[in-house]
Amino acid sequence: MLEIKVLGTGCANCKNTFALIERTAKDLGVTITLAKVEAIEEIMQYGVATTPAVVIDGVVVHSGGVPSTHAVRKWLTSDTTDACCSGGNCATSATQAPKTESSCSTGACGTDVGANNGMGVGALINLLAGSMILLGFVLAHLTGQVDMLSVSWLWLPAFVGLNLIQFAFSGFCPAKSFFEKLGVKKSCC
Repeated sequence: MLEIKVLGTGCANCKNTFALIERTAKDLGVTITLAKVEAIEEIMQYGVATTPAVVIDGVVVHSGGVPSTHAVRKWLTSDTTDACCSGGNCATSATQAPKTESSCSTGACGTDVGANNGMGVGALINLLAGSMILLGFVLAHLTGQVDMLSVSWLWLPAFVGLNLIQFAFSGFCPAKSFFEKLGVKKSCC
């Protein structure tokens, strides 16, 4: 029997995700234990950045937005649960060995980052954010407010903007490696 938790503070998407999983399990005749996790402290233990998130047998399988009915049906009828965590630690269950980095970057685990995965919403948001940071930097230079050739703290947001843009295309995030080395718990892509 699958133990499923829906992580979220009670927003409409969280309630819809819970109802979708409950309804799909009933339609399929699958027995599950389904729980809502609304406490911020407990949600943070799973390392998810966006809710609703879905945890099956201790593995984060979804984060951000209501999952598709197809995805929920797959989770409930599959022998194993595909989960993809940052850094390529894609596991088919909490106890199995990770898949390769390429399965995350190609979207095999549900990530929407990277041009090779059709530029999903997450990648487009990163691309837009990075572009706006750099546009502001260039416009400040063109209006004479910033001299781009002088040493300035403005190079920091420019660096962040460039990293957001390259992340949108490649799915590689230098900060991810940094946090993993600090021992931060991995989360869904």
